[in-house]
Amino acid sequence: MQQTTSTLTKKANKVGLHINAEKCKLMTTSVWSDRSDILAAGSVIEKVDDFCFLGSYLSSNGSCEKDVKVRIGKAAAVFGKMRKMWKNDNISLRVKTRLYEAIILSTLLNGADVWLLTATLAKRLDAAHHRWQRNIPGVSWKDRITNVEVRTKTRQQTIDNILRERRLRWLGHVLRMDHQRIPQQALYWQVPGYKSGPREN
Repeated sequence: MQQTTSTLTKKANKVGLHINAEKCKLMTTSVWSDRSDILAAGSVIEKVDDFCFLGSYLSSNGSCEKDVKVRIGKAAAVFGKMRKMWKNDNISLRVKTRLYEAIILSTLLNGADVWLLTATLAKRLDAAHHRWQRNIPGVSWKDRITNVEVRTKTRQQTIDNILRERRLRWLGHVLRMDHQRIPQQALYWQVPGYKSGPREN
């Protein structure tokens, strides 16, 4: 790791680029045995358990819990800013749901194609999704209207189905990629020494 970092620093310096060690973070998985400090530009790179990259949080243990919490919070904030529009009776429900799909769902599910969701996190996403859907047509929990009826009215699917479609769409993109692309290589990569398929008796 140190050798790679030093090489990158030298190559960058040759073209006038300089690494800011304060903005660099080091995150390793539990299987990484080397715990020695890594230097960049003479400074030690801070070790973290998770960090934000392009708006998504990556964790050393592979969990997406923090990313899901952040996404729900951001989507809720955007939904709240649009509250006047949701309550506007001059805007049709169809237009409102289209805006919900384009703005709220896009904010909520950014990066969700690769989330490794637990049952608990899936329920949190689904709860937020249904809460907002009820808010758009003004349906209260006291009205005794089921989530299925609300989805029928708003023409929305469950979060589970939405994620399934997004993942299949992403898989299609990966399958059509050139074999030199990293996602393509990762899809067909096999652990050295491990043979896939049924065991021989």
